[in-house]
Amino acid sequence: MSDDSSIPASSGSGMTPSGGPSRPLDQSLVDPLLGEVNLKNIGSMLRVSFTIPPQSVPRIWQTGVAIDGSTSMARAYGRALEGKIPDSAFEEYREKGWLREKVIDGRKVRKLAKAAETDAIARDFLRYSTNEVQTHAREFIRLLARDLDIDGGTSVIYWACGDGGDIETLGEVRAAECDTLSIPGPAHLGKGTRLLPALSHFVDRFGMEAQCLFVFITDGRIDDMELVKQYTKDLAFDILGSNLRTIKCVLIGLGDQIDIRQMQELDDLDTGVPLDVWDHKIAASMRDLTDIFAEVVDQNQIATGPAKIRDAFGSIVAEFPKGMTAHTRFFMQDRSTWFDIEIEGDAEPIRQRLTRD
Repeated sequence: MSDDSSIPASSGSGMTPSGGPSRPLDQSLVDPLLGEVNLKNIGSMLRVSFTIPPQSVPRIWQTGVAIDGSTSMARAYGRALEGKIPDSAFEEYREKGWLREKVIDGRKVRKLAKAAETDAIARDFLRYSTNEVQTHAREFIRLLARDLDIDGGTSVIYWACGDGGDIETLGEVRAAECDTLSIPGPAHLGKGTRLLPALSHFVDRFGMEAQCLFVFITDGRIDDMELVKQYTKDLAFDILGSNLRTIKCVLIGLGDQIDIRQMQELDDLDTGVPLDVWDHKIAASMRDLTDIFAEVVDQNQIATGPAKIRDAFGSIVAEFPKGMTAHTRFFMQDRSTWFDIEIEGDAEPIRQRLTRD
């Protein structure tokens, strides 16, 4: 979440944000009553911002899910062969003309013919990888179609196909279809990972709608990041100067090759206007699919009764006599390892720890 907008008077710090980007607190540490916690060191102070998830989200959104279709996703789509072929079987395949060998960079590389692959699978030497994308994507699509989309169906596409910028459309998918929805990957896996065509595809299709939420799933590095950042800045100005109310984009990292630095860079992008377009999540660390709603809330919506926040030294670092909004920010000493949220009428404070015990 980018949170470089002005600091509320309740913070009492009078400081101006500076320094490096904010960093999300590991979701495994975040209290279940909070949605997302972000931290940023500024001198000897720590700027803390957090969200309070809405109890319910109205079905007023146009939604879309874009799934990375680049070549690096082949294994995640269940299209990569795994296992080990014994040398005796390799000799059989060579005799049948099912095996080609060549030396690349001093290493012997074996290339199996389709008949050899079929035989190796039948003899249980090889098996296809698990389609992890299908499992995750079905759940994201189901959630958006069932709980958010105004029409009850989510637009689903593959992106980064073909030359890395092509799009293949799966169509509008309803929640009831998700259990049997096949997501094997695009017909033509891409040679690059360009995000801008997918983003502009959704904006061009739904951009004049009042509320839009688009989810982009990827496993690695985005090749056209600078173009995406500039497009996002222009988009933020367009949203602010028109009748558009919201376009939110969530980048979800899948697998262990994610460029987290790049995802944070987009998340923390300064658009030049008080409008935040991107959020990012790591699939493996998401407590619940509703984590993608962490920023899909009205920043001015009052979420609690009157409240105070204390640091680990017992000092009151922020007060909210009219209640906290769904997005709250304050400053405290960076030596404080936790803070308490005391809400009027609640018997116990919410203690949010910033480090593991």
